Amino acid sequence: MKFSLSLSSLRKRIAGLCLTALFAFSAVPVVAVAPHARQRPAAAAPKQQNTSKPQSAQDRAKAERRKRIIKVALILGGTIFVSFLFYQGVKAAQAERERNEEWERQREEQRQENDQYEKAQRDGHNGGAGNGGAGNGGAGNGGEEDWWERYYREERERQEREQRKRREREERERRESDQWWEKFERQHRERDRQERERREREERERRQRGQQRGSGWGAGAGSRGAGAGAGAGRAGAGFGAQRNETPEQRQAREERERFEQQERKNKQWEDHAKTFGLGNPGAYARQQREAEWDREADARGMDHEAYRRERYDEYAEQERARDRARMDAENKRQAEENARERARQQRENERYRQENAGGGLPPDVRGAYAYFKVPPGMSFDDAYNHCHGRFKKSHPDQGGSSEEFRAAREQWKRMQEHKKRMGL
Repeated sequence: MKFSLSLSSLRKRIAGLCLTALFAFSAVPVVAVAPHARQRPAAAAPKQQNTSKPQSAQDRAKAERRKRIIKVALILGGTIFVSFLFYQGVKAAQAERERNEEWERQREEQRQENDQYEKAQRDGHNGGAGNGGAGNGGAGNGGEEDWWERYYREERERQEREQRKRREREERERRESDQWWEKFERQHRERDRQERERREREERERRQRGQQRGSGWGAGAGSRGAGAGAGAGRAGAGFGAQRNETPEQRQAREERERFEQQERKNKQWEDHAKTFGLGNPGAYARQQREAEWDREADARGMDHEAYRRERYDEYAEQERARDRARMDAENKRQAEENARERARQQRENERYRQENAGGGLPPDVRGAYAYFKVPPGMSFDDAYNHCHGRFKKSHPDQGGSSEEFRAAREQWKRMQEHKKRMGL
């Protein structure tokens, strides 16, 4: 039906094109003659004598040639137009034919799929009838069950293959992670051993220094008596013990070291997550940290949540302490830098006062005096007020120019700097 409709529409379009071309060809004589048609004079106008020259043979030949050219151009234009419209109609019909063929092909594929499904159903029914032999109903159900069982068996096998691949991938990732953690633990144990040896060595050196200092004090005090020397030696030997940490200091140091160790672990966990693509590095580090805390809680026989809260509180306190220490160090550094700057400025001002003592003026101030035309013999305070008044008058709002104001401001800054450095 669709193809017949497209043919009918094509016929109507071709008929319309033919009528259009016929109208265009019939209008050719009118268009060709109209420019050369003689116009009759109006009825009310007086009759005039025709004074134009008769047309020669050459003029008539030109007119005929012009008519032929116009006619040929119109015919060519009409032919091109009709051909274009015909081409559009043919292309539309071809597109319609292709759509119909695609539609028929889809219908044929659907029909083949239906035939295959019906054939499979019939085979299942026949197989059930042959195996069971009890009746059509039972045989048909048995064949259908065999077909669905085969389908479900294939689906289960496919799911098992996917699960096996996923388990193998997870096992491979777990082995890689275990290897990385073994390496990390070895490095961590080695660092702990080195740190422990360093602390023991420093402790031994500190005790040796304390004993040497105590023995020296004992020898110095021995000139006043053996008992006093022995007492001083015991006091000096105890000096090293006094240098040892108190329990509070030791606890604070251990917490600080545990915090630094946790920070190193967090950094390595984040690097591990970035290396193996294990998601968000921060979330992965938090998960590993909480898992480690859970193992510590199990070893101590504590509740996981309570131990996590305790460690998080300790962790937050250490972070605040670290930030306070960092801020204190920065403030101390800034204060020392400010103090050094003030001391340097004071030394420069002192040297400046010594160089300009006795009423002398530096060259830049003498230049400001000359610019503001300070009268000779005027004190510095009067000269300062005089320069200030001249500086205010140089402002554009007071009748001065912008160039004059900029130059006066530069000279006025020199006067202010001199007064500040001299302490006047």
